[in-house]
Amino acid sequence: MSKKTKTYTNMFSNNPKSNSDSESDSESDSESDEPIEFYDNGLDSDDQNEEDEYQEDQEDQVEEDEYQEDQEDQVEEDEEDEDEEDEDEEAEDAEDDEEDEEDEEDEDEEDEEDEDEEDEDNNLISENITLRNKLLSRMPGSQQLIKIDGKIFGLDARFLIDTGAAGSAIFLSWLDDNKMINLIDKNKRKVVSGAFAQKTTFGLIHYLDLKINTGTQYIDTPITVDVIDNKYFTKNESGQVIKNISKHEFDVILGLDYLCGYKINIDFCEKKIIFKLDLESESKQVSIDFRT
Repeated sequence: MSKKTKTYTNMFSNNPKSNSDSESDSESDSESDEPIEFYDNGLDSDDQNEEDEYQEDQEDQVEEDEYQEDQEDQVEEDEEDEDEEDEDEEAEDAEDDEEDEEDEEDEDEEDEEDEDEEDEDNNLISENITLRNKLLSRMPGSQQLIKIDGKIFGLDARFLIDTGAAGSAIFLSWLDDNKMINLIDKNKRKVVSGAFAQKTTFGLIHYLDLKINTGTQYIDTPITVDVIDNKYFTKNESGQVIKNISKHEFDVILGLDYLCGYKINIDFCEKKIIFKLDLESESKQVSIDFRT
């Protein structure tokens, strides 16, 4: 753009002065009458508008660049945060995996310990069974029942000595076969517990005339008995629970009340039952062989 020149005359050339100064200033006045030139570097209105728009564009571009930088910084921060979160998650996953592995190892160790303990227990039980078999080989008949004969009200009967029974009992089948049901006091029913079962009695016989056969004589040993059905549970030699029927085995069970009442001792080795009887005139000891 070309520079425009503006010319001004000295506006102060006609100012009055004192006489004393008129001559001295004559030369300077002559010089001041010459035109003075000023240079104006400004733009016209159109050019000024273009310059302003350009300046605004420049400022907008600067702002846009700053905004873009801010966006890029924010993206970088977000990526860094995501990377940190990923690292934290990976670290947590790694810790969880380590804990799971440790738990699995602990469980495996516990299982191995349990298996070892179980093996030790099984070995101990096997050794115990071996010792028992050796011991029982020297104890024949240890699992067998003790049976003796006698009479009830003058009728033949078979008796079982049961050291595990608290009370004595007679089977209903024997009373029914021998027409003695009317002896039962049905108001005395109760629940009795055996070694392998519980049962309700049919009542009570207050006085049972019972005699034991010693082989040479009959010993009078009356007793009170409960009346039960003809099913009697016991164990066989293998330890299995079996059911015995009195019609084929025995008719009366003699328990601890009978054994203690008549001071009976049992010699399992000699298979003998020893009665200590207190008679009116004297005390007498009677030995009876029993069968199994």
